[in-house]
This record gives sequence, C-alpha cells and structure tokens, in this order.
Amino acid sequence: MSAPVRLSIWPYLLGVFGYTVADAFLQTWLTIFFVPPVERGAGLVDPQSFGNAFLAARVLEAVANPLVGFWAARSGRPWLFLALGAIVFGGVGMGLFWLPEFIQTGGGIGVWLFGLLPLMTVGQACFIVPYLGLIPTMAESPGKQVSLTNTQALLILVAVLVGQVLSGIALKYLGGRLPVTALFFVGGAVAVMVLCALSVRQLPTVAAGGLALKEMGTILLGNRGFRALVAMLFVFWLGFSMVRTGATYFVTVLLGQPKEAAATYLGILFATTLLSVLAARVLTPKLGKRQIMLVALVLFACLLPLLATIGQSVGGLSPTGWASLIFAALGLPLGILSAVQNPLVAEQAEQDSLPSGQGRAALFFGLQGFLIKVSYGLAAAQFGWLQATFGYTPAHPLGIQLVGPVAGMLALAAAGAFAFYPSGLDTLQPAKK
Repeated sequence: MSAPVRLSIWPYLLGVFGYTVADAFLQTWLTIFFVPPVERGAGLVDPQSFGNAFLAARVLEAVANPLVGFWAARSGRPWLFLALGAIVFGGVGMGLFWLPEFIQTGGGIGVWLFGLLPLMTVGQACFIVPYLGLIPTMAESPGKQVSLTNTQALLILVAVLVGQVLSGIALKYLGGRLPVTALFFVGGAVAVMVLCALSVRQLPTVAAGGLALKEMGTILLGNRGFRALVAMLFVFWLGFSMVRTGATYFVTVLLGQPKEAAATYLGILFATTLLSVLAARVLTPKLGKRQIMLVALVLFACLLPLLATIGQSVGGLSPTGWASLIFAALGLPLGILSAVQNPLVAEQAEQDSLPSGQGRAALFFGLQGFLIKVSYGLAAAQFGWLQATFGYTPAHPLGIQLVGPVAGMLALAAAGAFAFYPSGLDTLQPAKK
C-alpha cells in the first residue's frame, strides 16, 4: 500500500522545521540562561552542575530513543507519539526559563533542572524518532528518500537560522528577556510540530514485532556499514555539540561582545552551510556519500582547532574579521554532514527491509539517536568540566579556548571510524534477522 505522499508531504516536512527551531533555541540559550559569562552576572548554577544535569537528561533520552522507536512502530500510530512529544518537549523547554520563586533558594534550581531536563529530552525523543522513522513511508524509493532528506536538511538550516540567529535579534528588541523570547519561538515551534503530527495520522504503518533490544542487536551485529556510521556520529557529536553549546561563549568571552551579537556570527555560519548543502546535492551523486562524508570530517578536523584563536588578529584581519572567517569556513563541512547523514541511515534501513518487507526504520533512527544523545550528554558534562576547571571568563578563557582543539581531535577520530564504512552499493547489506 502506498502512502498518500502528495497530500501530506509538506506538513510532514515542516515538522522537522518546528522541531529544529525549538532544539536550536534551547541549545543556544539554556546554557547562557543558567550559566551566563561571569562578568554578566552570577550564574543560577555552576557549570559542572549544569553539565551533569544535561548528561543525566541525555542518557535518559538515549535510552528512550530506541524504545520509542519500537513502541511507535508497534503501535501503528506514530502520530500520537509525535503530538505528545511535541507538547512535552516544547512545553517543558519553555518552562525551564520560568523559575518559580519558591525554587530559587536552597538549591531548588538544581532540583528543577534535574527534574525537568530529563522530561524535556524524553519528549524530544518521542517526537523525532517516530518522525524520522516515517521517511521510508513518505518516500518509498531510495532516490526519493535522498530527495526528501535533502529537503529536510535545507529546512533544518532555515530553522537553525530562526532558532539561533533570529532569536538573538528578537532577544535584543525584547530587552534581553529570554523567558518571553522562548514563548514566541518555542511556542510557535510546538504549534508546527503538532500540525505535522495531525497531518500524518492517516498514513499506513506496519506494526512491529519482537523486542526492541533484540532488534537493535540484530541491526548492529548484522550491518557493519551501520556500525561504522553510528560510531562516527557518536565521536563527531561528542566534540561538535560542545562547539554548538559554546558558540555564544566564543562571542561573549573571547570577542568581548554582548550575547545578542552571536546572531551575526551564527548567521554567517548559516549562509555558508546553506551554500554547502546545495553544493552537496550536486556533488554527492558524483563523489559518493562515503567519500564526501570523509572530506567533511577531515575539514572539521582542520578547522575546529582554529576556534581557539578567536579574539586574536590573524593575517592582518581584525579579531571580528578573523572570527567571521572561521564561522564561514565551518559551514562548508557542516552543510555536507547535514545533507548526507540521514540519507545514509535511511538507505541502511531500506536495504534491511528488502528480504522480509518489514520496515524497521524507526529502530534504525532510534539506535542512531540513542548513541548520538549519549554523546550529547557526555559533551555537556565535558563542556561544564572545561569551564569549571580552566575558566570561562575574559581573564581566564582557557576553558572556552580548548573546545575547538578537543572537537577537532574528535572529528579526526570520527574520520578514522568512518573509514571502515565499506564503499559501493554492496555495502548496504541487510541485517540478519
């Protein structure tokens, strides 16, 4: 039975737009809200505690990812998971910016964080895992799946622009009030995500059988290409998620500019990333996904250490000019990664389904999400440790300066892991049942 793709493709696509707006906003501003640069006021919690809270939340989310993928597929009603996940993810995310008076003393903020962050990330998993699991249903052939995921990559970039760059501009006009800004951006994102959920409720789905853990085991053991892929993603995001979290600190601590100025540099990053995504759509069929992904990882390994030099004059460029050049250059490999990552997973899931006709795409994306979200949590704890140990002030900026070199080394390690990804269509072998 074919899915009514023509009727529901755009509402479905806009779901990833809403999700990314909320995720980008929360990734960018939650850290600054709870752990602002020291010269801009006392933090609500110390960096290490904030990092540990995110680690606990991400680990719980990681565990939830494959389970949600299994339950959503087995229920045959993934739209319910999408709707509930959108409301919980966005609602709790907005709530984190509104601190009741009774929790602002006596360590209550720490309890608030450790209680709400895991709930927010589980809601996040309930939306994104079933959403990605619908890719083979929305686009039945591998070619259509690549086209679909490329369109998603473009929408993700626009959403990042909205969640990071435009939110910074809006924050300036709203007097720096993050709670109010969150209501506009995250609240609007939730509305889009719920509309997406309602639009796909009539899609035909096949209830899954078996046990989630057993199914995940067969996927990993029977598919060496997928093993190489998720190992690469785990190591890469362990480093790059620190860069995402630290982006505002590069601007405020190393460049000495207000937090709203981060929108300018993130806008530069967005522009080159968008151009890179468009170029990747042309180059990927010619070079192959494996080759172009390796190029992106090597570029990351070369460029990320340069983040340590932000705030300096290099090659005759002013500190702001040099910082702009670094952010612009990082968009080149980021666009490739954005365009190629999910098509690789979708193709692996498609090949896996060929012998039996039973789709397990939600489990593939759930397993991918499990490992990536563990890396997110470890990165948050690692970033907090760097801040607490080496400093994150203009007088002691080493904790921020180390982020780029550490991320660069991890990108190189990720390239080494992905080098084991076999080349050619014969690598996409189905996992043994």
